[in-house]
Amino acid sequence: MKYYEGHEQAYQKLKADGQSTWDRREYDAFYMRPFLEQALKNISFASAAPKVLELGCGTGPISCFLAAQGFDVTGIDVSSTAIEMARAESARRNLSVRFEIQDWLSLPQDDMSYDLVIDGHCLHCIVFDDERAKGLNIVHSLLRPGGKFIVETMVCKPTMRFGDNFIYDSGGFLWVRVSENYSHEKKRINDGWYVPNRRILTPEAQETELLNAGFRITFINIAEQAPDEPAELQAVCEK
Repeated sequence: MKYYEGHEQAYQKLKADGQSTWDRREYDAFYMRPFLEQALKNISFASAAPKVLELGCGTGPISCFLAAQGFDVTGIDVSSTAIEMARAESARRNLSVRFEIQDWLSLPQDDMSYDLVIDGHCLHCIVFDDERAKGLNIVHSLLRPGGKFIVETMVCKPTMRFGDNFIYDSGGFLWVRVSENYSHEKKRINDGWYVPNRRILTPEAQETELLNAGFRITFINIAEQAPDEPAELQAVCEK
């Protein structure tokens, strides 16, 4: 199984713990909300109900927020538990959102049907260069001419630190130690088994990756977090 499909176990635990979001915040106070609200103030759409795709939607707080604003929203995630929770949350709010169990890297290309694609912390969960290039090319192909791609993703900084069960290497890969019988894609490093957990590039490398995928960056910002945590690159891109 692909390494990123391990998110299913995390969502099962969240559900068992009675939590509604990945970061255990209040549902409507989702992590990306301040940036997303500001970004949307500076974007105009031709349609009264712009068509939106959210990548890695999790339990759906961003998708539900957009649907409440009148957007025509589809949210996808590889976790069946996350999608089940998202559907329950949207129903509770009487919102019409299409939530689908879907791998970003398996989406059909050249559809050009979306006015907006949003990535709220999914890209850094795709770690290998070929997969990341494929994913960004898919986003580009799904957007209508002039369509927007809003992304918030981890980038590295000198003071970030990780626990003893993690290895952060010179290529920007963050590996987390797992047991030998872990069922997902893993790698032997030194004396243990590790699964790729995140890809945390430099801000310059992340910007270059977006440009190489054919996007024009109309806004970019580096948001600092706690000293030992990665920073966040926030970007608004246009096809």
